[in-house]
Amino acid sequence: MHDLIYCFRMLRKRPSFTIVAVLTLALAIGASTALFSIVNVVVLNPFPYKDPSRLFFVRQSLPRLGVQDQFRASGPEFVEFEKSGIFERVTAWESVSRNLAGSDQPERVAAGKVSTEFFNMLGVEPLLGRTILPSEQGPNGQRVLVISYGLWQRRFGGDSAVLGRQVSLDDEPFTIVGVMPPQFRFEEAQAWFPCPFDFAQGSRNARAFAIVGRLRSDITLQQANAALANLARQNEQDFAGTNQEYAGRGIYMQPFAEFYLGPVRTALLILLGAVALVLLIACANIANLLLAKSMSRAHEIAIRKSMGASRARIIRQLLIESAVLALLGGGLGLLIASWGTRGLVSFIPTGTIPTGLDITMNMQVLLFTLGVSLLTAFIFGLWPAIQGSRTQTREALQTASQRATAGVAARRAQSVLVVAEVGLSLVLLVMAGLMIRSFAKLTHIDPGMSTTNVMSMRINRSPAKSKDGSQNAMFFQSVIDRVKTLPGIEAAGVASHMPFVFTEDWPITVESVANGGAQTQSIDTRTVSADYFTTLQIPLAGGQFFSTEDGAQAQPVVLVNQSMANRYWANQDPLGKRVKIGNPDSKSPWFIVKGVVKDSAQESLDRETKPEIYFALGQMAGRYRRMNLAVRTSVDPKSTLAAIQSAIREVDKDQPVYQVQTIDELVRESIGTRRFALTILILFAALALVLAVSGIYGVISYSVTQRTQEIGIRMALGARGADVLRLVLVQFMRLTIVGVVLGLVGAYALTRLMTSLLFGVTATDITTFVLVSIGLSLVALVACLIPARRATRVDPLVALRYE
Repeated sequence: MHDLIYCFRMLRKRPSFTIVAVLTLALAIGASTALFSIVNVVVLNPFPYKDPSRLFFVRQSLPRLGVQDQFRASGPEFVEFEKSGIFERVTAWESVSRNLAGSDQPERVAAGKVSTEFFNMLGVEPLLGRTILPSEQGPNGQRVLVISYGLWQRRFGGDSAVLGRQVSLDDEPFTIVGVMPPQFRFEEAQAWFPCPFDFAQGSRNARAFAIVGRLRSDITLQQANAALANLARQNEQDFAGTNQEYAGRGIYMQPFAEFYLGPVRTALLILLGAVALVLLIACANIANLLLAKSMSRAHEIAIRKSMGASRARIIRQLLIESAVLALLGGGLGLLIASWGTRGLVSFIPTGTIPTGLDITMNMQVLLFTLGVSLLTAFIFGLWPAIQGSRTQTREALQTASQRATAGVAARRAQSVLVVAEVGLSLVLLVMAGLMIRSFAKLTHIDPGMSTTNVMSMRINRSPAKSKDGSQNAMFFQSVIDRVKTLPGIEAAGVASHMPFVFTEDWPITVESVANGGAQTQSIDTRTVSADYFTTLQIPLAGGQFFSTEDGAQAQPVVLVNQSMANRYWANQDPLGKRVKIGNPDSKSPWFIVKGVVKDSAQESLDRETKPEIYFALGQMAGRYRRMNLAVRTSVDPKSTLAAIQSAIREVDKDQPVYQVQTIDELVRESIGTRRFALTILILFAALALVLAVSGIYGVISYSVTQRTQEIGIRMALGARGADVLRLVLVQFMRLTIVGVVLGLVGAYALTRLMTSLLFGVTATDITTFVLVSIGLSLVALVACLIPARRATRVDPLVALRYE
């Protein structure tokens, strides 16, 4: 207790030192805590399921289709996975959306079409009622519905009598049998119902289901992959004469968390490493301050030692002071983190992490902050404490003033800390520089379309109103015609899916390839109306666009992009060439290539454009109940939404729209992970630079103060101000150069870990390394120059009377 009281007395005696130290630590610990709050939930505990580390996706490659990574499987393939013996439980599901009616106004809800083991596989019990029974799956099963807690509260007011209530999904009756607990979530789904068909009777080539299984506890991932590889080889042999898609097929497992969190998890772990560097810089900064403080207390320490205080007692006292500083900084850091966490969460792009995560300051975060505070106290406090305890009693007591001159060991320690600060800062600045250059290249990519003032919204027709393909085509064309007449609307069209969202690949036979004996390929497809290309301003490279005459009774036609034409008809005219859906023997008609459009972005700006085929809405409307309306406006797109909804209701008064977004918003979301990493890295790099510069400035200022008498003697002997300036600058710029060199080595090694976040630049981009090195050196020079210039104004007479 005596040591603690004495500690607070000393900290109160030097308020400027205490404030600077606590603020420095608070910023570093607050940044670390805020980021850990996100990592703790998103990376360490993202899923509210039983033992999620045992959950795996089943993925496959189909070389004959040109598919290297397929995460969906057919019904018969799912049955084989069930019988494989490697899973405790395995489930199939398909994400869908449905119009929910039966209480209040109809609304569009995300739903899951699942097999009966879905909830058991995840290990989650319902809050009310039950989940899906095996007898309820299949074409003769009862139509039951399990709803989420959020839907139960919002739609049914949390009424416990909801069990047994009848509702309709797309005009089909369902009975609510269960409500899931509030923490349960799975993708965006708010309701789940059993698959209404027999998996074993489906087509092996109709791959619509994602497969997730819980691996048996006595089977390793390697054993499971080996078993799946054997299954693939057995399928290839069994279907050699009937299903060529299985030739060369591969099946493997992917961890559940990796599937959902892969890119953002990598970004968060890199950022966690970056904030650790910031923390080390702060520790070096405080260690330098404590070294200076212990040197200025040499006279005091000498007196204590002469009165019988042991070296261990001196070290304990100094470490207690460090711990108090760290705990004060940690306490203030928690306040900064509570604000910073909300700020960081706002930067996380939509769709990159599971929905419904509760990212808050919990007990784990508080324990992390306490641990980091104590660890930093040990890191920055131990060395200065040891150095301070080495004070030579006789020399310190012989000093007339309490301003003891720094010893060689202490000066060397300060130099090492300056080098460390510069080196660590350079690593962070290089990382931020690489991300800036990468993002600049990404945002300058031509998407192949005009995204300004374009808005999209999803329209999903009910089954009862979309049984006939011609009715579907007429409905969407009527919507387009009405919307185009609205004020502020320049163009309108529909597409099966919009750019920057996802791609949809089908097995396609290309005539030239088929004639050469090659197999069907999996090629990206999109069904669009005639006005789609005008709306997005995708240019025509050859041939003609679709017209409203390209209907069900006309010659089947398609448009292809330039990548498709170059891959399959290199050095040939693609116009008039033919493609068909499925294998060469399928009953699908041959489609004639009517035109070629220029390449445009598909899933994201950072992905290479793949071959793509566009089908005409009038000839494919029977395949789609769900389409996306795209409109180009001369005003703010969102300001036209009410008028567009009204125009759609004129065509069908019960038709809702949902997922309203501008194309610019879709573009930002598609590169959201990179933008998130860039923003946070820049913030951390800026903080590191401020800490490093302030540390350098503080060390040089202290050095100049300590060498006042020496400088006065030099000037009294004839040294000019320029000589003194050069003396100070050379000494500390040498340390800066050493720090830059060591930082370049560290950056060269560490930036390779962020390769997946870069685009258009390498992890060892020489331009970034050189520019950052020069920039940091110049900033360090400015930090040195201010106290160095002050040294040139030392009055020799005053300096000689300094002691």
